[in-house]
Amino acid sequence: MHFSCSKDQLLHGIALVEKAVASTDTITVIKGIHIETEENSIVLTSTNLELGIQTHVACQVFKAGSLVLNGKLLASIVRKLPDDTVIFQLKENSDQMDITAGSVEFSIHSLTDDEFPSIPTYDRHLFSLPALTLQTMIRNTVFATAQDETRPYLGGVYMELEHSSLIFAATDSNRLARYETVLDSGPEEEKAIIPAKTMTELNRSLPAEKDKDVACYKAKNQLVFSFNNTLFVTRLIEGQFPNYRSVIPGQQPISITVKKQLLLAAVDRASLIDTRGSQPIVLEVSDGVLEVKTPSSEMGYAYEQLNVEHSGENGQAAFSPRFIMDMLRASDAEDVTLEFNAELRPAALRPANSSEHLYVLMPVRI
Repeated sequence: MHFSCSKDQLLHGIALVEKAVASTDTITVIKGIHIETEENSIVLTSTNLELGIQTHVACQVFKAGSLVLNGKLLASIVRKLPDDTVIFQLKENSDQMDITAGSVEFSIHSLTDDEFPSIPTYDRHLFSLPALTLQTMIRNTVFATAQDETRPYLGGVYMELEHSSLIFAATDSNRLARYETVLDSGPEEEKAIIPAKTMTELNRSLPAEKDKDVACYKAKNQLVFSFNNTLFVTRLIEGQFPNYRSVIPGQQPISITVKKQLLLAAVDRASLIDTRGSQPIVLEVSDGVLEVKTPSSEMGYAYEQLNVEHSGENGQAAFSPRFIMDMLRASDAEDVTLEFNAELRPAALRPANSSEHLYVLMPVRI
């Protein structure tokens, strides 16, 4: 094997696939990055058996071949190389790969790729949508997933396809985040639970260009996301996702609409009074004035007022400040609407005048 490529392009490809390199595993080969030459490029592949990433890097290929190099070591070396053409050449009758750039040279041990897992075959197209839309859907739901080993199905984002509607939902039993978008076309029905870690990495890796599309395909117990000559392959979580529709509240007796940043700042300030992060905040509205406050404690209390659009009854409810801030920080909305009641029943928080994103949270007893 013998090829050369620019450091910038190589580093971009390695930084992408490095996210799926296994850090601790009894299978040595998946701690590596698989490299295979094509006519004018190399294909980089990594997998930790939950997430797999494959991408192409433009190169000048002098001699074809395929092998596996230690992923963390390769990434560290390429980052430290000078900004020059990087040359890879496997020594004759040896497993040593020489890596040179300018006057810098490394020689590292390689592995055969006989046992390296292959990318699954996929042929069922589920949907395509702009990368920016997919990022928005992930960002507005993934934070509500749970870290609960006894209920692994809560540790992922639930994807539901219904005709031309794509829904992402996530819950940790105390809150629910739901985002829906309309597709140009799609299968009649498909359901899957995607691990939260995979969704987070996918969100970080999607192209920033607004006009770039991402295609999603179904493989056996896996999903494949395709964009920019890159494949993201994720295993799916087994189990039955809860019936999230049953917890979405109907019409509420109290409704307020407020600037998102004003509410976020007020809740953030109120949360400072509790260093342990367990004290709720109280939202009380009366005749268009919202009071954001905390119960008195040994640390003191916080209090401020906001003018809001208010309809319905006067009343109050208490919530976890972190839960409210998580949704507000993820949302792009300028104004948000909170619909709640004075009893211990679920409240609904959403962007004003929008039905795409809905956030349901349970109140806290005080």
